[in-house]
Amino acid sequence: MRKSILIISIILTSNSLFCQFFEETNKIDTIFQPNREPFNSINWQEAYRNRNPIILRGDYSPSSTSVFLNKNFILTAAHNVHTNFLSRIDWLNIQVGKYKQSYRVEGIEINGRKKFTELKRVPKNYSFAKKPAKRIDWDFALIYIPDELLSEEFKSKWKKSFYLDKQYKLKKGDSIYIAGYPAGKTATNSDKYDGDYMIYQKGIVSQINQKHFYHNFYTEKGSSGSPIWVINESRRIIVGIHTFPNKATMLDNSSISLIEQWIALFEKEN
Repeated sequence: MRKSILIISIILTSNSLFCQFFEETNKIDTIFQPNREPFNSINWQEAYRNRNPIILRGDYSPSSTSVFLNKNFILTAAHNVHTNFLSRIDWLNIQVGKYKQSYRVEGIEINGRKKFTELKRVPKNYSFAKKPAKRIDWDFALIYIPDELLSEEFKSKWKKSFYLDKQYKLKKGDSIYIAGYPAGKTATNSDKYDGDYMIYQKGIVSQINQKHFYHNFYTEKGSSGSPIWVINESRRIIVGIHTFPNKATMLDNSSISLIEQWIALFEKEN
């Protein structure tokens, strides 16, 4: 009897430890073992923004979230990586499977404005000058990660976890999932997350607009770029990128087609 209780206890503890077994939960789960699928494809990232002095705001390094779509490409929110003459990115640091100060594999760093500009793609319809209601429809970006920036350990461990699917039609009431690195801790909100942990939730689609939708997830600033997915025919299909509080940019047919074009061009040129 004691042996049976011990075995059950170990199983329950193991499930709580890794969190990937809680796909039906409606609460917030902290992912203590981000080396488990699908969390090992989701990244904490930090971009150094060099701001033009004329806007009278200093440089800063906001953190956010991204996801590997395949071994050499990551998706994130456009506002995480978009640049113009007022705000340029000097480097981007990507940490795969971050938990506190530990990481799944060696980090990825893209150094230099020119190099970073060459490796990222943002829709032409996206602009910081547009109002949020217009920006959200195109608030996604693709970043190409050449093999030389990937560690041998990462390449040997790589396994695809997420897919894009033009055939899947998102509907109001659909069950959706999100995982990312919220970073909202301040001096007055010390109980909030600070980007050290990956947070996983299940929610629902509450409303659908033409190219974005509403969700009921708890998010903070660092959550921007987090993948939102459905589970369909045993596959995790990314249907959106978290971009605004309770809102996500939808990856519809036209957006997926654009992403596929970018990938094809990068692969052809490299």
